[in-house]
Amino acid sequence: APPPTTDLPDLELEFFEAESFGQALNDASALDRIKPYCTTGNRRIYRNTAIASYAKIAKNLDDESDRRRAAEFLYPSLDDWHLRTRGAAIDALATIGAPSSVEPLHRVATTDPVAEVREKARKAADRISADVAKPSARSNAADIEDLKRRLESLERELEAAKKQLGPLPSENAGSE
Repeated sequence: APPPTTDLPDLELEFFEAESFGQALNDASALDRIKPYCTTGNRRIYRNTAIASYAKIAKNLDDESDRRRAAEFLYPSLDDWHLRTRGAAIDALATIGAPSSVEPLHRVATTDPVAEVREKARKAADRISADVAKPSARSNAADIEDLKRRLESLERELEAAKKQLGPLPSENAGSE
């Protein structure tokens, strides 16, 4: 379907219903309903709001490849002629947090004609890179549990080895 280009109340209502639906259910199908509002031909305020809403839903997608595709959809907005749309796209990519967004953000950080946009892109790329580098809490908890099991196993092995060896000579000397 072509992107909506009018300000009719039913189009606005459809957009906000899609946003609410997607946020309430974290449903990827809401992304398809919001996409037309993210494109050129819409009033800028709707477009930038749609981009932000799109990102809020996309960040909750479980599949990493779905988040990557959602981020890729926004890449053309990084080159929009309007600086607020470029800023909205940068914020949206930071919200989604897909590692594949780092390179396009670095490109904007080095080539955009507006210093504020370059700085925003640099910070977004840094934030995504830092988030990718952080181990997940779930991973840390699993590692801690594994280390506890290994420590308990080593302690049992040590006790068994001590029993097999019998008392050490220094222990015998102290008892005489």
